[in-house]
Amino acid sequence: MVIGKIIKMWLIMVLVLGLPMMGFSEESKKIRTGKETKEVEGTVSMIDKNYIAIVYGFDPETRTEYEMLLPIDKKLKLVHVRGLDQIKVGDRVKLQFEESTDEYSGGEKKKARKANTLSFIRSAPPKQETETLESEGSSQ
Repeated sequence: MVIGKIIKMWLIMVLVLGLPMMGFSEESKKIRTGKETKEVEGTVSMIDKNYIAIVYGFDPETRTEYEMLLPIDKKLKLVHVRGLDQIKVGDRVKLQFEESTDEYSGGEKKKARKANTLSFIRSAPPKQETETLESEGSSQ
């Protein structure tokens, strides 16, 4: 039992003291950083003050939608719109974003994206009201 307690204490010390050091050593192995400005155009599927999600493609063969979630920079430049509160789900927009890539000596790559410019293209199409079976049945 004493040996089991010693092993548990040793494991706790390794985890508490070793994990922060592992993260620090990983940062020191960074060998390259690159930044690139990219652009995506699509339909807003979600928006709040910190993030925006854009559906930018669809593969009919696999029936797969392609969507991108981007953090919004506090210095986000708005084009053709006055504020983020005017952007709604379904609106068509173009986003310019910065993609930074950190490459580490072990071959690992980490990418980070941040939206820089949001250009409003057009509003979401109006929703068509459809009659339900209940409303048809109650009108008789």
